[in-house]
Amino acid sequence: MFKFYYTNKLELLQDIIYSNISISIISSIIAAVIFHYAFITIPLKKRKNKLRPIVETDMNLIYAQFNFAFDLIFRHSENGASYYQDEMRGGQLIKQNFHIALQNKLLSGRYLEHKDINPHLIIIEID
Repeated sequence: MFKFYYTNKLELLQDIIYSNISISIISSIIAAVIFHYAFITIPLKKRKNKLRPIVETDMNLIYAQFNFAFDLIFRHSENGASYYQDEMRGGQLIKQNFHIALQNKLLSGRYLEHKDINPHLIIIEID
């Protein structure tokens, strides 16, 4: 009786596996995976590959503009580069650096009033 009971269960399990229900469930799962890959994964990859160069170009442009503005603020002479370029690239600028950098600088040429001090001031005009 013990052997007969389990033999019937195994045969029943085997019949279920080979039946139409299990084949339709398995084919539905396979179709869902193919549908997901074809209509979701592939278009997302294409969209990401189209958008990524645009975003990277914009990020590089913003980085260059900020770098130029900070370099202009931190210059020690009108035509030279600033001494703080390593700190700017490393993100190590602190508030005290800004206080030191903004000394002897004007935001616009309209503020030049004293003839004897004018040659010693650096004009910062960011467009």
